[in-house]
Amino acid sequence: MRAGELPAFARLMKEGAFGYLRSVVPPVTAPASAALVTGTQPGKNGIFDFYDVDPEKLARTTTVNHLGKSRVPTVVELCNLLRISVGVFGIPMLYPVPKPNDGFAVAGFGVPSNTRFAEPDPVYQLLREAGYAPSGTTLNPSDPEVPDKLVEEMERRWEIFKLLWRKYDPTLTICWLPETDHASHYFWDDHSKILRLYKAADRILEQVLDELDDDTLLIVASDHGFTSIEASFYPNALLWRSGFLFYKRSPITPVKLIFTRLVRWARRKSPTLHAMAVWGVAKKPPLLVKAIKPFVISSRDLDLRRTKALALGPSSSTEFSLIYLNKRIVKSPEEREKLLRDLAIAFSEVPEVEEVIVGSEIYSGGASGEAPDLVVRLKDEIVCLASSIPHDKKFLGGPPGGVLKGKHHLTGVIGILGKCVRAGASLDSRLYDVLPTALHALGYPIPAYSDGSPIIEAFAEDSPLRREVAYFSPLKLKSREVVRALRGKVTGRRPG
Repeated sequence: MRAGELPAFARLMKEGAFGYLRSVVPPVTAPASAALVTGTQPGKNGIFDFYDVDPEKLARTTTVNHLGKSRVPTVVELCNLLRISVGVFGIPMLYPVPKPNDGFAVAGFGVPSNTRFAEPDPVYQLLREAGYAPSGTTLNPSDPEVPDKLVEEMERRWEIFKLLWRKYDPTLTICWLPETDHASHYFWDDHSKILRLYKAADRILEQVLDELDDDTLLIVASDHGFTSIEASFYPNALLWRSGFLFYKRSPITPVKLIFTRLVRWARRKSPTLHAMAVWGVAKKPPLLVKAIKPFVISSRDLDLRRTKALALGPSSSTEFSLIYLNKRIVKSPEEREKLLRDLAIAFSEVPEVEEVIVGSEIYSGGASGEAPDLVVRLKDEIVCLASSIPHDKKFLGGPPGGVLKGKHHLTGVIGILGKCVRAGASLDSRLYDVLPTALHALGYPIPAYSDGSPIIEAFAEDSPLRREVAYFSPLKLKSREVVRALRGKVTGRRPG
């Protein structure tokens, strides 16, 4: 921006309120998108990572945490209750897609393939005809044309969104464009490539700024930040080294450990083998992956009668590690407290660890019982590889092989612009403050259960948006709607 290459973002900073936006822990897309569209943190909405954890088996499941599993209503459901027209576009993990009473809802990546990804039906049919794919186009990061293809994908998504936006003219609108995220993973170490994506985003923002009127409040936010990767941390290797993780006593276990070491060495040396392994996890596994998989060490080889704790997340690249206790053998509160203290000591002795936090100090709410027992935060440039079941006790290594060049970071950015905004205001907000801010600015109350609150400091001192925040109970309002609907059926009148 200082070089003048992103003029629209520079204008947003100058004319609006701008600053930091802290994501949730961990700062990965599934819990971050849930925080954005519910105004709550994971302890309340129940979405801690991309996948569920089975505490009895001490294992990550294959069940994806779609937004339909949220314990609290999403923005679409709230707008239906408050009778606000709403348009959401490209929201990751939005499945099943909620149907707005007035407006549109379109899912982004992370939804099941061959599923209904938009509501209402005319929108779904329109997007099918337009060739819209929630997960975007499959790209090979080694392709030199990937940056340009990502720019094309972003611009195509934006044009489709504009078509819906202008047709439905919703009161509250969210548009999610993921291409800068993908580019940051692939090209964080290549300024020229990543700049192409940010310039494309800047051109889109310029269009928005040119159409902004006095009755519109614009919020531009990132669901997390990004940073470079200088080293990798393997929490389960540390747990093994420190006597918290054990393998089954079997003659095949040492053989598997040696074979796994060779396979992982080959993956680091050969981008082709690494790509095949990744493809085998994400898609239909190739024959070679199928052949070697039974001989690679995995969670099935762990001895759960002796293993006390395991890192089970996050499933995306970030500086956090989510540690779960084995509830089979850790039963009493006293045993739990002692184990947490011992784990905290083991992790705290590692220089690369920034802090160790008990889960209950981060998460609160109806879903907090499903939260990780311990959260380990590393130094910013270190990525946690929690999904790796260790083949040796070396818990620190160099940057991961393959295409991963940048990782998620807790701190993103936010910019707010509108007639009532205090130009030049410096912000320090949270991701789950965004939805309460939008509802408050529109003159509506916010849910009483919200963890977030309106970003009042963004508004001018004499602005009416400095008013006291109003709250409501969605459960009570929904109950009244049901009663009114039943009365309408009895009397033959439409509720309204």
